[in-house]
Amino acid sequence: MSRTKSLLAAAVIGAAGFATAAQAATVTITPVVSRYFANQANSLTGTSSSYNASKPPAGIYEIAYKVQTVLSAADTTAGFTGLGNLFFDAIPQGAATLPTHLSVNGDFGPAVYDLGMKYNNAGTRFTYSDPVTGAQVTNGSGLAAGNSLYSTVADLGTAGDFKSLSVEVVGSGVLAGTDPRFNVTQSSQNATYTSTPFSTDAANGQTTIGSPPSIFTLVMNYDGQGATLAGSVNPATEGFALHNNTTGANVFFPGGTAGQSFVVNPLVLTVPEPTTLGLLGLGGVMGLRRRRA
Repeated sequence: MSRTKSLLAAAVIGAAGFATAAQAATVTITPVVSRYFANQANSLTGTSSSYNASKPPAGIYEIAYKVQTVLSAADTTAGFTGLGNLFFDAIPQGAATLPTHLSVNGDFGPAVYDLGMKYNNAGTRFTYSDPVTGAQVTNGSGLAAGNSLYSTVADLGTAGDFKSLSVEVVGSGVLAGTDPRFNVTQSSQNATYTSTPFSTDAANGQTTIGSPPSIFTLVMNYDGQGATLAGSVNPATEGFALHNNTTGANVFFPGGTAGQSFVVNPLVLTVPEPTTLGLLGLGGVMGLRRRRA
């Protein structure tokens, strides 16, 4: 989709947002390394490797963007129960591309997904596609999962510009307290969802979605020379919405709205010691590709 569509989506969802701008929610996005692949062949098969986090080597990194929502007493009194949607950039405002030492990879396999999760009516079973291998992963008990948890986990910007990543929680209306959409991305969310393994690679065992949960997935290649991937929010087009379970509607708050806090944390890959630079510089072609739902 285009940047124009990103702006229109924010405008439509946020039409009623300014009347309640005094609320005090905090939405935090934090990128973390979920898997490391020593080479391109391993990344295509989902075969990850362990690595020293204090001296991250050249190679291919799967980055999970974790999303956490914290509501204040004023939010809950006003009827807000959780995240409705959010829009942010994976690079700093004003930047046109990735920082130095990170570059684009054009081939990450035929089945590339974000964590497009589904749940059953009881909220006890979740399923989704592994971001690298495309394999279906399920957890919980009860009927097979069939209802989407997120309606969109996507890139609404120009392809390759790393801007306007978005997620929207499915639907609106008043939700039952057991519905996983009711308090999604909060510490009190459905534990079956946050404990679901999101990979079964042989090297590192199972990685969980976690709490706060991983939602977006980027796979980037890194040359081992030190880099910081710092996201940002454009206040003209981006921000977050909270779901008001009293009215059943989402209320959108553009970035910088008074009383609201939208934080996008950086991912820092440190420079290794000089004695190891020569060896780590032998990594292959590097890059990053955003996931689409």
